[in-house]
Amino acid sequence: MAAGIITDLVPYEPPIPLKVRVIRQYFVQWSPTDKSQLFYLLVDESGNAVEAKISTRVKKVDNKVFLYKCYLLTGYVVDPPRKIGRVVDQAVTIIVGDRAEFHAIDELPIQKQFYSFAPYSSLEGRYHPTAKTVLLTDYLCKIQRVSIVFQRSNINMLKMVVSDHSREPIEITLWEKIAFTYANLLAREKVIAVSSLKVTKYLGTLQLESTAATTIVIDLAIEGYSEEIKSDNRKWFSRKGTMCSDNMRREGVGMVCKNCIVPQEEIITYRVNATICDNTGAMHVVYFNEAMTQVLRVDYRKLVINEGYNDPVVLPPQLVELIGQEKISHFIFKSTETPSI
Repeated sequence: MAAGIITDLVPYEPPIPLKVRVIRQYFVQWSPTDKSQLFYLLVDESGNAVEAKISTRVKKVDNKVFLYKCYLLTGYVVDPPRKIGRVVDQAVTIIVGDRAEFHAIDELPIQKQFYSFAPYSSLEGRYHPTAKTVLLTDYLCKIQRVSIVFQRSNINMLKMVVSDHSREPIEITLWEKIAFTYANLLAREKVIAVSSLKVTKYLGTLQLESTAATTIVIDLAIEGYSEEIKSDNRKWFSRKGTMCSDNMRREGVGMVCKNCIVPQEEIITYRVNATICDNTGAMHVVYFNEAMTQVLRVDYRKLVINEGYNDPVVLPPQLVELIGQEKISHFIFKSTETPSI
């Protein structure tokens, strides 16, 4: 039986067999009087994800569908995406009714995690004053401060202040069950990937809040994503002198090296550490001058000299906007097996 991919699905059109991995399970309750609804998050071999709403008896799937296992899914219904609180930005939602079947299959090279990380600079645009959030937010960040679980107005919560690559602080509130689930795992300086957050405001200040679908993955369990945000020494450009290959530092109006007596002229070059990934996995790369200029379409002189982004640790907005974008790169593998872009 030939299988398709998630992006081939069209609302109200017949389903096509899908080979998927189940990577998340969560219950959504629209209001206190509504019955909670079971959802799965499914990922296919192309790396795309879709929500599957379980509209059959939960017991029918609960005994045969397991997290992180691979299945051939047939007989489902293809609907438009739900309007409020979508976990992924996909054009469809899968409805699993009585005629749908999860057929267990052998292990496939399908990722076990799925994120669409949003940078801090995009959060304002994700805020909806009506509180009817259309698309939930995934956030990759480092914990600066974290509280214990406490009660306010008979509601249990945990609060933490975090920052992403931009180093802009923002508060995340974890509610009730989510707070208790992760309270003992969270600590200062840990890098976390938090899924399915809602962007809110309190007294005009942006905040993030957990939802029923929120999960947290900590430090090295994030496959290749956390190293750059974890390092306080990461830099997106380097400074060197005309007569010395050592890294230079600014002193007065010139550049100096700890080993050189004669003042030197400054040379600035792109050196952007990044993690790129496709549907097979992730890889660490370094973008140097020519490659980074082609990707960014901005010369380093414009950013560092003309626009004043002269802190090599703080990413300029032009670089932050690249996070999560799809690009085509050409690699040359040297004899050392080190990829060159």
